[in-house]
Amino acid sequence: MIGPNWALVIDTLAAPEETLQIRDFIERELTVPVRYVVDTHSHADHAWGNCFFPGAAVIAHPLCRQLLETKGRLALEEARRTSRPFATSS
Repeated sequence: MIGPNWALVIDTLAAPEETLQIRDFIERELTVPVRYVVDTHSHADHAWGNCFFPGAAVIAHPLCRQLLETKGRLALEEARRTSRPFATSS
């Protein structure tokens, strides 16, 4: 979703390359920053790309956050050890 001065992304995908393509398209072609990210649920293919939007507010159900902080954190740490794009994300 695009507003006059910002964008909202729903589900940020798991593959860094795809997430970066989305981010770059929005920022370069639409010339607005991504201000909000909505996670529909905690699975990797919906939330792992959040790390590529460091200035955005993440909006999700409290249980989504809880699952990301527990199970998701461990899985993301493993991805950071084995995937260069995740290793360099903040």
